Amino acid sequence: MKIFNIFVLIAFSVFVFFISGCQTMKYDSYDAEKYAENNLDVEIKSVYCTSEEGFEGSERYNLESDEREICFILGSEQNTEYVYSYGSKKNTRLIQNEPSIASSDLIEHFDDNDIEILYWKYIYQTDIEILGYYITTNDYEEIFVYSDNDEFVYYINTSEFG
Repeated sequence: MKIFNIFVLIAFSVFVFFISGCQTMKYDSYDAEKYAENNLDVEIKSVYCTSEEGFEGSERYNLESDEREICFILGSEQNTEYVYSYGSKKNTRLIQNEPSIASSDLIEHFDDNDIEILYWKYIYQTDIEILGYYITTNDYEEIFVYSDNDEFVYYINTSEFG
């Protein structure tokens, strides 16, 4: 009986080992930051990774669908900002014509309108398939901002804390 219990324990361990190897590894912000530090000559300003459900692809940015998530890196070099995608080999590259608004211009725009930014991050908004800034203001408003033909476009979600 003791030998049978040992056999079952070993068989179960081998089974768990093989099952764990079948899972798709996901990218995360740590992977993206390491990639940027080792391969890009930019100062990292923001890193955002899509959901663990994978990435559906984007025609706008010429990115292919991938069962793994994808990360976006906003970096700057000599006062110019760049956006890079990081994921599978086919999806790791510079995203042309992004960001549509420089982070410094965005902060200045909010300052000019007496709105204090508590937090900001450069993200990919899946439902409208566009890159832009997710901002939390001093009034706890959550705002997604991007530029379209040099005009600021806002999506506002207000939440109250009690």
